[in-house]
Amino acid sequence: MADLQNWLLRDLIALQTQTPPKKSSFSINPRPPGVPQGETTKAVLAFLQSSGTWHTCAQIIRATGGTHAAVSLSLMRLQRWGSIESQPDSSRNPRYLRYRYIPSKT
Repeated sequence: MADLQNWLLRDLIALQTQTPPKKSSFSINPRPPGVPQGETTKAVLAFLQSSGTWHTCAQIIRATGGTHAAVSLSLMRLQRWGSIESQPDSSRNPRYLRYRYIPSKT
């Protein structure tokens, strides 16, 4: 019985003297650096205004740094406002669209 107690006591002392394991440098970040949420619409509009040509959704995502969901929502919002226009991409399936800025008539 004394041997068991000594063994448990040694294990407890060993655990207390150990240093805690270091945290890994890897962490999951649900909001990676890039365009903050809410700013994607401004970034998409600024990109399309500056280019003046037709762009696919993938090109806009790459240029603005936004996520697919944020850029898609921004494109729908800008179309609803009448700031941009879209057309089917003739080199791909018609369900893929290309977008460009509509200059204001004022």
